[in-house]
Amino acid sequence: MIPFGGEKATLYRRTREADGTGRSREVFRRVLLAGCSWKRAREHAAAGTALLPAGRIRCRIPADQARPEPGDLLVRGVCGPESLAPAEAAALAASGAYEAARVLSVRDGAAPGAPLPHCTAEGESL
Repeated sequence: MIPFGGEKATLYRRTREADGTGRSREVFRRVLLAGCSWKRAREHAAAGTALLPAGRIRCRIPADQARPEPGDLLVRGVCGPESLAPAEAAALAASGAYEAARVLSVRDGAAPGAPLPHCTAEGESL
């Protein structure tokens, strides 16, 4: 466990599944995470000639938990149903009821054998 990581988080893994007609559809499947840390960083993004505030989320996840992948959705705390359609995931993020981020990158936060092996997921705040 990460000593400063008392947060719970919900990871919605982006997957593709076949429906009854044999077509592939995108679904987000829930995985609960514990012992995480959650940090919001304020950044700015250029939009034409203006600088606009843009939030970045950094979530450290213990190595024994599920590892997110780019495109997954991370939500602070425990939330929601077992699975979400893409429109439901967008609505959850837009509702403002939860702090959420779309995962952009994931990296190892400690070398194998280190005392606190973990991964760090970074994403854009939604």
